[in-house]
Amino acid sequence: MTLANPVIIRVTEERTVIRVETVPRIIRVSTPGLQGPPGPPGPPGEGSEGGSYTHTQSTPETVWTIVHGFGRRPVVAVEGPDGFEIDAGVSWPDTNTVIVTLGAATAGRAHLS
Repeated sequence: MTLANPVIIRVTEERTVIRVETVPRIIRVSTPGLQGPPGPPGPPGEGSEGGSYTHTQSTPETVWTIVHGFGRRPVVAVEGPDGFEIDAGVSWPDTNTVIVTLGAATAGRAHLS
């Protein structure tokens, strides 16, 4: 069997690299050295202020307007009154307000983080 280029096989779980060169036939097996020190911490992300808020919608509505005051666009998970997650449209008219839009009037909760 003749190969034009060397074949490199990487086994990441065992961290073994095998390189086979066809001319002359050489097999090299190597393992990486020690891991270096960790790098410096990165800059804070958009959600670095943290915080979470759970909005309870007691009255069934098709549109929920939620003022949260985070100063950013939070991640939103919506659940119905039974506690199961439901699909909903989510929009952020500004960095302190979330609009949840549902296909039918629904009560439930919106978890913002």
